[in-house]
Amino acid sequence: MLGDGFSIYKSPTMNTVSGPAAGIPIEVDITGVNELTLIVNDAGTPTNNPSNSDHGDWADAQIIPRVVPVTGVTVSKTELSLTKGEKSTLQAAILPANATNHDVEWSTSSSAVATVSSKGEVTAIAPGKATITLTSKDGGFKATTTVTVHAKQITTVDLKGNITVHIDTDAAGKANVVLSANDMNTAAAKTTNKLINIMIKPDAGTKEVAVLAPVADLKQNTGLVINTGSANTFIPSDMLVNKNGTDAAVLELSVKQVDKDKLPPAAQTFTLQNTALDFNLILDGKTISDFGGRSVEINLPYTLKMGEDPNEMVVYFINNEGKLEIVKNSSYNSATSNVHFSVKQFGKYAVAAVN
Repeated sequence: MLGDGFSIYKSPTMNTVSGPAAGIPIEVDITGVNELTLIVNDAGTPTNNPSNSDHGDWADAQIIPRVVPVTGVTVSKTELSLTKGEKSTLQAAILPANATNHDVEWSTSSSAVATVSSKGEVTAIAPGKATITLTSKDGGFKATTTVTVHAKQITTVDLKGNITVHIDTDAAGKANVVLSANDMNTAAAKTTNKLINIMIKPDAGTKEVAVLAPVADLKQNTGLVINTGSANTFIPSDMLVNKNGTDAAVLELSVKQVDKDKLPPAAQTFTLQNTALDFNLILDGKTISDFGGRSVEINLPYTLKMGEDPNEMVVYFINNEGKLEIVKNSSYNSATSNVHFSVKQFGKYAVAAVN
């Protein structure tokens, strides 16, 4: 038997006895062969075949695909970085390349962060991390890609030095705002009242806003007013100093809605109708829990409920034991629908009627 002109099988001598010789079952690998040729040669005149008739033909010849098992899979990228809304297609490779079954499945560890189609197209849904897994149907071999979805942040500085930031919220409900030194310095150069107003506009339903701002190059006596949507916080310039007296280089402020289930029972009942906020301030990587006698002013937007008296609305501080302490300098401004108060330490605060 020839395959494309080359010998791929040679049978032993087949003698006819009282009729045609019995066929010989064989299996021959014909991978890559385009043409098969059967050649029958004269093997001489056997005793029982004086007529010397030598003839041959295929006997139930079948071409059966050879199964090559999968031994592994690889994916074109092990890490992928996208901005919310972006798409990118991953490529799957089956090993060995001539494996019979090239079918694969794609899956994601978090569809809230990134989805993946049956063809490996990844779509960034929300800031965060997700793992895309490629699995071969033959053998169940796996390869993974770590997808990091970044928030889309648009920062503008107007002619008066006001900074406005539109920011995406991640799958956990957090908006991470990172301001550049150029943003801060541009705003400082334009402001005329030694205040930089920073307005954060996150997605609806945001539970936490964290703002990182470089402050090393700010003009002396330049303070910050940071509006996260849930709170408007005024940080005076004398707060931008470390405990050792050196000027701070980086400020981080976070305002987070408190999970009521994690509060003590008394505080849970108190905050049943209102949202408690947890304020945190970090200077150069160190948490500032006590302001050393200095004060930070806060305005909390609040819409009066039916029957509530604006003169009875105050702010409560929820201490570490879950006990409630009235912030005595708090007051409600009906014109702005804000409760104004000042504090000498950060922590958990909530608006409620005095009782």
